[in-house]
Amino acid sequence: MHDTHWPFDAWLKLAVRGFRLSPAAFWNMTLRDWLALTRAGAVPIMDADTLSALCLQFPDEVKDDPDKSQHG
Repeated sequence: MHDTHWPFDAWLKLAVRGFRLSPAAFWNMTLRDWLALTRAGAVPIMDADTLSALCLQFPDEVKDDPDKSQHG
């Protein structure tokens, strides 16, 4: 029999610890989905500076709090 090594233990650790997926979500993924998620050249994760710049450019809209409004 031909022994082919698949790194499922390492992949599961990456999925749970790195991507914060549940083990069930990992095992329900297709191999194609997993490889698309982990392959080189995938879209890079946004860093904190980029996120901060986006937050400044597109701030959340805060609606008036009815408890803080003054009624005259």
